[in-house]
Amino acid sequence: MDAIFLLGDFNSRNGHLNDFNFEFDNVCERTTIDSVCNKHGQVFVEFLTDSKFCVLNGRFGEKSNQYTSISSRGKAVVDYICVPHDIIGSCKDFKIVPCGDVVGAEGIQNLIDTRCKIPDHAFLVFDYHYRYNLNSESGNGNKTDINNDVKTDQNRKHFKLRSIPADFMCSDIIKQTINELIRTIEICREEQGEIDSI
Repeated sequence: MDAIFLLGDFNSRNGHLNDFNFEFDNVCERTTIDSVCNKHGQVFVEFLTDSKFCVLNGRFGEKSNQYTSISSRGKAVVDYICVPHDIIGSCKDFKIVPCGDVVGAEGIQNLIDTRCKIPDHAFLVFDYHYRYNLNSESGNGNKTDINNDVKTDQNRKHFKLRSIPADFMCSDIIKQTINELIRTIEICREEQGEIDSI
């Protein structure tokens, strides 16, 4: 199953607007701690309804119904993760984690310069569970195993994302490769065929 995730700071305060159609869509209602709705929120919710997307915020209990931005100007829910209706059942354990909580839990206060401050937006975290068929049919009708080396559990692929070292993209060769790719894309961005061949 293909999945599309839209996420980030949308500057949209949705308040209690529904991001789905009660008559046609089979989506559970959400709760919200932020009852304010702004113009961006109205347009955003209209987009979500028209495109059959919904926000995960407020659909997974108390940890999913928190403010995503807390600053001296106030509190608001403006950061969202949005998913198509047909994959919301595969999204689990959505929660909002303030940056201050992460800094405290990881003990990294001493790494933050005195001239800097902890970001006022929270982390939005969730698990996505999916199933797929490891076997595919080749053009001649024969089934071929496309993932012989993948460990599976009931047709699920498992990635150990928590074991990826924090510096896995920091080697000089990786940095050089990424910079070369960026330069190539910048030079060729007007030629879609060249970009597709990268």
